[in-house]
Amino acid sequence: MSKNLQDFLSQPLWFTIPLVVVYLGLIAYIIYFVWNNRKKK
Repeated sequence: MSKNLQDFLSQPLWFTIPLVVVYLGLIAYIIYFVWNNRKKK
């Protein structure tokens, strides 16, 4: 597991940063979606 993490962290920044941004954006979108659905009920 830690080897995979090290391989991921050794990737160039232009590859890692967009991936992290997309990942966080997806999480934020899911939370926003759930929050909106809960308010409507």
